[in-house]
Amino acid sequence: MEVKRPYHGIDLVDPLVVAEYWEGHEVECVYRAWESFCGQVDPYVSHVEDPRGVDIDLVDSMFYEWFVFDYQTDEGRTPLELYIELAPDGMGEEQRALLRQLADSQRFAQYWVMDQDPKAGSSELVDAATGEEIVLLDDVVAQTPWWNAGLVGLRVARLGGSWFMVGRTPLHDAGRRLPDVPRIERPSFLRLVQKTVGLDGEYSASVCLHECVLNAA
Repeated sequence: MEVKRPYHGIDLVDPLVVAEYWEGHEVECVYRAWESFCGQVDPYVSHVEDPRGVDIDLVDSMFYEWFVFDYQTDEGRTPLELYIELAPDGMGEEQRALLRQLADSQRFAQYWVMDQDPKAGSSELVDAATGEEIVLLDDVVAQTPWWNAGLVGLRVARLGGSWFMVGRTPLHDAGRRLPDVPRIERPSFLRLVQKTVGLDGEYSASVCLHECVLNAA
């Protein structure tokens, strides 16, 4: 499914766009990141003789999200942070400022979906680790009814006072929130990826995965 998320006429960043820039300028950095990703995740597709294309695409999508937003380059910054500075001159200052907001505010966490408004494309979420409440503007989350039962792992960013989903791979783990359940520790994105698509991932048979590809065109 391709979903377009314009923000005041400017599309939010697609991790693939940033990754393609790096592959064209610093391909060795991408290779090193991939080796690190495989070392920590050990994706099951690497152990299958003829993996399905959909499985390859899923693992690639997870890698690119981690690479763009979380991977630390030799400069100690993420590829997204460096992309904002080094990207082609064709990028306008308004979009560059928007991407700076995204880089500064983006985070990955697990959320309880408390309420959904499919028509408005908004959802009320509670951070399972901190209890923080946010209103997320995203059609996919708002229009997926079964996500109101369980945790949804999302990468979000605050832009102009509103929260948007900026990751490619929301992760849903079915279950119901109980009043007496304490707050859970916030997992890293890579840790959930390992549990989901790793060769011995404990969630591989129980987590529902929904790839959401951002369209930056």
